[in-house]
Amino acid sequence: MLVGANGCGKTHSLNAVANWIAKVGHGIQYEVPPNKITYVMAESWHWPSLVDKLKSGQWDLVTELIEAGVLLVDELGGEYDPSKMASEKFSSILSHRENKWNMITTNIMMGDWERIMERRIASRLFRNATIIDLSQVPDYSLWKSMGTVETEIKHTTNDP
Repeated sequence: MLVGANGCGKTHSLNAVANWIAKVGHGIQYEVPPNKITYVMAESWHWPSLVDKLKSGQWDLVTELIEAGVLLVDELGGEYDPSKMASEKFSSILSHRENKWNMITTNIMMGDWERIMERRIASRLFRNATIIDLSQVPDYSLWKSMGTVETEIKHTTNDP
């Protein structure tokens, strides 16, 4: 779980993992009971886009997400879902993916998970997870626009 404000690098990190799996992971075999050999492959989704697909009735995606070697979900909590249908499906997906490789990003701070997402989802996110809190990381775009990046480069290269 990568948790932090906008611009702190959550999506960039998730995309880097997806790219690494695409380049390296397809050649790595692992065994899934009962004695089934498969390759590491990732399902990568922008959560609001996935919610829209589920709302349109594409239920086969749930099975794909459950069976994926690695599940990458970006921007959990960024959807508009007043019916809570997506929350129901995501809770089911998380239940089936315990002890599997998952990477999820959200800008919802941990203290707000239960209030915003539902207790079942919050509980499943904490279970068997490593949570990386990026809340103190500054927004890269704002940081760059203030000239901080260029100033630091000049200091390290000793350019005038």
